[in-house]
Amino acid sequence: LYGEINFEFPVNPNVEPTAELKSWGVFREDNLPIQTIADLSRQAQMMIDRVGW
Repeated sequence: LYGEINFEFPVNPNVEPTAELKSWGVFREDNLPIQTIADLSRQAQMMIDRVGW
């Protein structure tokens, strides 16, 4: 139910992805370290603010 709202792939392998998610293809895990995301979040927010997104 939650995946139908936020379009996240289910963590539980026994839960079937929604039709929308299936149409996107096979899930590919991102191997970018979460620390890298955290380190760049301030710069990312500055860019977002600058372009008004």
